[in-house]
Amino acid sequence: MDFGFTAEQEMLRDAARKFLASEYPAAVARAAMDSATAHDPARWRRLAALGWTAILVPEDHGGQSGGFLDMAVILEETGKALVPGPFVASAVLGTVAVRDAGTRGQQERWLPALA
Repeated sequence: MDFGFTAEQEMLRDAARKFLASEYPAAVARAAMDSATAHDPARWRRLAALGWTAILVPEDHGGQSGGFLDMAVILEETGKALVPGPFVASAVLGTVAVRDAGTRGQQERWLPALA
């Protein structure tokens, strides 16, 4: 049994490393500690444009219908880069809560926005 990542997941990892190295150098994490919100909306939009916030969202709600291993790749890399902001809260916890336990109305309202 192979417990390694797929070639696609490794490509995702490489792309994530390159993006995070340019967008989230250590100075960004240090500046976030002195910020009232630790959130940079412009950086967040660039991160979301890569589709990472949509990994766990079903395709019929504008997402990628990806799995937890796909998300694990991104979580490892964002953790290494000390990315400040709401990634885990929104792209993982909030998404999974609405996707798995939300009503149809809640899913229709929130999942496209979370993607």
